[in-house]
Amino acid sequence: QQMAAAEAVLSPDEKELGVALVDIGGGTTDIAVFSEGAIQHTSVISVGGDQLTNDIAVGLRTPMIEAENIKKKYGCALGSLVDKDETIPVPGVGGRQPRILSRAVLADITEPRVEEILGLVRRELERHNLMSSIASGIVLTGGTVAIEGVCELAEQLFDMPVRLGYPIGISGLVD
Repeated sequence: QQMAAAEAVLSPDEKELGVALVDIGGGTTDIAVFSEGAIQHTSVISVGGDQLTNDIAVGLRTPMIEAENIKKKYGCALGSLVDKDETIPVPGVGGRQPRILSRAVLADITEPRVEEILGLVRRELERHNLMSSIASGIVLTGGTVAIEGVCELAEQLFDMPVRLGYPIGISGLVD
């Protein structure tokens, strides 16, 4: 699966120069490091987007399914990008009335968890002395990376180029 994802989203140049493919899935975050055109290292971290959804459900007191929708629609991994006046609707639990909350409150929940996940990725790369071998930077994939600010936060934490991984050279509809 990682190889298929890598073939779809990484350029030959990235794989040659060195790149880390980081797939933030629901239950886990998968890391694959390529250099000289081949996989050099893979690892799995047991934290992913589901923990973020749970944080939102608990923090905003809303059902998990609503928390997932809020994450996708309004989530922001960098509080500084949020307009302080922006508000979001939050459905209540057990038929309670929905509430209107500041989007900044959501960012206050989202940013620390995304920072934690990316921090664990960085620690894993450092532990295996891989930071210097990923000259072309980091490519992020997975549902969670669609949240506003993930790329910017990752660039700050890794101090290197970060981009979102979209299939290269495939035309037509992309999910």
